[in-house]
Amino acid sequence: MEKYYINIKKELNRAGGFLCKEVLMKLAKQSKIWQGVVDDVPQIENYLGEKLGPVTQDEIEHAKIVKKLYQKLESGESYAEYLQILAVLRKSIG
Repeated sequence: MEKYYINIKKELNRAGGFLCKEVLMKLAKQSKIWQGVVDDVPQIENYLGEKLGPVTQDEIEHAKIVKKLYQKLESGESYAEYLQILAVLRKSIG
């Protein structure tokens, strides 16, 4: 894979910094799809040789806001206000 996707480790590491494991675990209790993501995390960490999760200030702030968004989601409230903030922190819409 690395032969064709030269920056895979760099990009997985960057994306992994925005992983909020606490919220992921809550989502996994509600859906088998999210449980599949939980199952993939240790494999990715093994491949990278390091744990996924927030390290930089932007990643830590992102995790805090993801937790707030999840609380709104759980209570049925609108969480739209957080989507743009999260995108700016990630420097990516998706």
